[in-house]
Amino acid sequence: MLGSLREFEGRPAFWIESFQAHGTGLALLVDASHFIIPGWDTNDTRSNLGPAYDVVFSRPGVAELNARDVWRKCCGTDLYRAAVGFLSEMSQALLMRSAQG
Repeated sequence: MLGSLREFEGRPAFWIESFQAHGTGLALLVDASHFIIPGWDTNDTRSNLGPAYDVVFSRPGVAELNARDVWRKCCGTDLYRAAVGFLSEMSQALLMRSAQG
C-alpha cells in the first residue's frame, strides 16, 4: 500500500507503508522518470540477513534504458546518503521496539 506523497530532504518521496516494519519503505523521486527505494530487496529469502539492494523504478521506454546511470548518479548524492542513514535509524528503532515487546 502506497502512503501519501511526502518530502524527504526537500525532495518528493513516497512512504510505502507495507514495508515500514523493515524500515525500507522510502521511495525517493530522483527525476521525472525514476524513483529509488534504497535497501529494498524484492527477493529476500534470508530473513533480512545479508545485503539489501536498491531498486530503481522507471517509466516505460527510454527511461528504463538509463536506469542504471540514474542509480549510479544518485548514489553519490547527499540525498541518497541521508535516506540510507534515515532508513538505518528507522530499522534500529523498530528492532528495539519489537525487542521490548
